Amino acid sequence: MRFSTPSSVHVNSAHRLVQINFTGHNRLKNVFYIFITFVAFACSGDPDKEFISRAGNEDFDQYLGYYVHYRGPGPGNPVYMFGRADDNCGPLVVTVSANENIVLQVKSHLRTDCGPAIDTMICKDLVNEYLKLGIVSLSVGKDSVVEVNTDELEGYDLIRLPVSVSPGRFSDFVPIEGRWYRKENNHQGRRLQAKQKSHHKI
Repeated sequence: MRFSTPSSVHVNSAHRLVQINFTGHNRLKNVFYIFITFVAFACSGDPDKEFISRAGNEDFDQYLGYYVHYRGPGPGNPVYMFGRADDNCGPLVVTVSANENIVLQVKSHLRTDCGPAIDTMICKDLVNEYLKLGIVSLSVGKDSVVEVNTDELEGYDLIRLPVSVSPGRFSDFVPIEGRWYRKENNHQGRRLQAKQKSHHKI
């Protein structure tokens, strides 16, 4: 599984500039580039659909039972939280290189005397893969329900349900594509309700 690495938490791939040269035989090619650019800009207003188009068919099995989410900029490098999706223990605090977009450091001080330890190598591997997705938060419960946050706010309003899970459990979600559902009142990907994963200070 390989994805383009975003330069920041926001996914702006649809806004890349296309240089146009209107001379000679390149004219037809440029018309095609303009068309593609307009399509990209038209799609850029819905980060949920952009994510589903780009990564919606991935199985995410490696994240089963874990969550990752962006916590803040930190003192020079961005900080992420990594923990078990179905417990109430504190997360691991993960510092990521702002330049290389890879994990620099993992701290476990928030999980003191709380549940079994999390293997820091598993944490590093999963966070490094998560960074390639260009999203803010990802959680996969033990029931294989995938929860995603594609913009800068906390919480989850985009979910993917396995065949074994009935949509009836999520009455405030509506179908968006395939097994993907979105909160009914958040059709533009903005968070009106947030399920906090952590209230811990770094």
